[in-house]
Amino acid sequence: MGTRFNVVLTLDSGQQDSTDIYLDLAEAEVRRIEDLISSWRQNSETWAVNHAFGNNPEPVSDELYRLIERSLKISKITDGAFDISFASIDPIWKFDGSMTRIPDSASVSASRRWIDHTKIHLDAEVRSIQLGSKEMKISFGGIGKGYAADQVKKILTSFGVKRGSVDAGGDVSVWTDPDGRPWTVGIQNPAVSNKAIIGDLKLTNMAVATSGDYERSVAIEGQRFAHIIDPRTGWPVQGVASVSIVCSSAEMADALATAVFVMGRKAGLNLIEQLAEVECIFIDSAGNISTTPGIQFAK
Repeated sequence: MGTRFNVVLTLDSGQQDSTDIYLDLAEAEVRRIEDLISSWRQNSETWAVNHAFGNNPEPVSDELYRLIERSLKISKITDGAFDISFASIDPIWKFDGSMTRIPDSASVSASRRWIDHTKIHLDAEVRSIQLGSKEMKISFGGIGKGYAADQVKKILTSFGVKRGSVDAGGDVSVWTDPDGRPWTVGIQNPAVSNKAIIGDLKLTNMAVATSGDYERSVAIEGQRFAHIIDPRTGWPVQGVASVSIVCSSAEMADALATAVFVMGRKAGLNLIEQLAEVECIFIDSAGNISTTPGIQFAK
């Protein structure tokens, strides 16, 4: 998934001989999910959906169908700020060091035409997906890591691991037994390049995901562009440094962090305050920190 997964387990004495087994289970689950949701692996269901070119409905597994279904629900509540069909803009914006000039507006507008979550058609009866045109593409870059973190947690807890954490490239899911001590999860300072922490959270059975402009960016013609694209305009978001979402699901936190980053402080925090048991830390490019009322964030 283009990132590093870190798994930390606290095991009972009788479980410690099985440490490698637990970690192998975690790695196998991450690789299984990558094979499912990768948009570039030719054996994945996602690749098959993208390369049906909108001509025919593509049958998919119940797992992928449900993930797409949940993604579209998040697109709806965020008014399109989160959209898995953003992948059509990928050839325009490259953050791998190869881009040397700002894309022209005509190219951005042309690619932006194919970003539209409302044109992803689901057929529940036959469990199939059809994209609205041959130019459309889907990708799970804004939700896949969080989903993987949740699934790893689910597997490990089913094997009796009572306390652990899964960090999927900044999307963190933690759990502990009811009487266990909480985990301390640090929030990176987006203004510092050495991964310094700006504050921390005490979490038990929760998840936190952060979208930041420091992960991937490019400087061209005196302007800095971060990798988070507004799917409604096709242009990188400006003025936001990082957004962290805290809730029970890493998948939901991952998607909402991306959406709030795109929506901006006022609209984003307003949305989060309407959602039950979801909290937010919003840091703008000037370093100003805003939080929802229910969060306990120690700066």
